[in-house]
Amino acid sequence: MGTRFEVLIPYPEEEPELHVRACAEAVLDEIALLDRQLSLFRKDSYLAHINRNAFVGPVRVDPQLFELIATCRAVGLASRGAFDITVGPLMRCWGFHALQEDSADSPANAIHPAQDELARAATVVGGHLLRLDRDARTVMFEREGMRLDLGGVAKGYALDRALDLLVEEGVSNALLHGGTSTVAGLGPGWKIGIRDPRGLVAQRPVCAPSMRLVASARLRNRTLSVSAPHGRERLVESTLVGHLVDPASGTPAKEILLAAVIARSATLADAWSTALVVAGVDRSRELIDATKEIEAALLVTTTPEPSRSGCGVAGVVRLGPRPELFELVPAGAGSGGAGGPVPG
Repeated sequence: MGTRFEVLIPYPEEEPELHVRACAEAVLDEIALLDRQLSLFRKDSYLAHINRNAFVGPVRVDPQLFELIATCRAVGLASRGAFDITVGPLMRCWGFHALQEDSADSPANAIHPAQDELARAATVVGGHLLRLDRDARTVMFEREGMRLDLGGVAKGYALDRALDLLVEEGVSNALLHGGTSTVAGLGPGWKIGIRDPRGLVAQRPVCAPSMRLVASARLRNRTLSVSAPHGRERLVESTLVGHLVDPASGTPAKEILLAAVIARSATLADAWSTALVVAGVDRSRELIDATKEIEAALLVTTTPEPSRSGCGVAGVVRLGPRPELFELVPAGAGSGGAGGPVPG
C-alpha cells in the first residue's frame, strides 16, 4: 500500500510478552497479505486481475473482497459520487498512477491533461457502471477501460481486518495505524493529534511551526482517518496538484485542506474522509446529516478564520452527531511527530 503500518500493544504483567509479540507479528503479516491482494500496481494482485478481466466477463472474487467492493459502492451512492472506486482512469490522466507504476512516465513538471483526455476518462468513471452480483459473488465492468482503485479505502480495510484478528486473540488494548493517516484505537482510549496542514503544504504561507496541531481526538474502540490533498501532490505546469480527484468534474479537489472522520469502522472512516475532501464544506454538511456512518468529522478549509489566529490559519469546522470527539487545539499550542495524526 506504499506506506508503513505499525501496531502498539501494551500488555499487563500477567500477559506473556511472547503472546503479545506473536499477535503484533500476525497483524503485520495479515496486512502484508492484503497488500498483495489489493494493490493496484502488482500484476499478480486480485485487484489487477479484476481490472484486466471484468469487462470481458464477470470475475468471481472471494467473499471478503466482494463485501469490500460492495461497501465502497454503497459509500459512493451515499456520498453522491464524491467517493468512487472507479476513479482510476482520471487518476491516471493526472499522472498519479504513473508515480508508482513507472517513474519514467511521471516527469517532474507534467502537462495539464487535455480536456478531451479527461472527457474520455470520464466516460468510464461512475459507480453505475460497476455490476455486482451478490449471489454469484462476481464483479463486472459495463465499459471497456474501467479501472478500480482501492487506494482511498485499502488502509482502513487492512486495519479492520487487523482489529478482528486482535480481538479473536483476546487483545483488548492496542493502537494501529497505516501511514499515520488511518488509525484504530482498541481499548480504553488513545489520544491522537492532527496536524495543521498549513505547515505541510508547499506554496502556502507558513506562519506557525509545521508541527503544530489543529485538533486532537481520543479513540475508544473507534477509528480515525485523515485525508488531505497534500499527501501525494505533484507539479502540473508548475502548480502543485493534490491527488484527490473529484469524479464528477475530473479535477483535483481544492476547497478542503484536510478532512478527518471518526467512525466505528476504519474502512468507512477511510472512505468518508476521502469523500468529504472531494465534496467540499457545504455538501459535506448535507452528506453527514444523511448518513449514520460518521460519528464526527473535522474539516480544515482554505477559508481563513482570523479569529482563531493572528496569522490567517485555515478555517476549522466540526460536524457530525458527536463533534466533541474532536478537541480543537488553541493557536500556537501543541506539536507532534511525523505524519498526519500522531499518538498524543
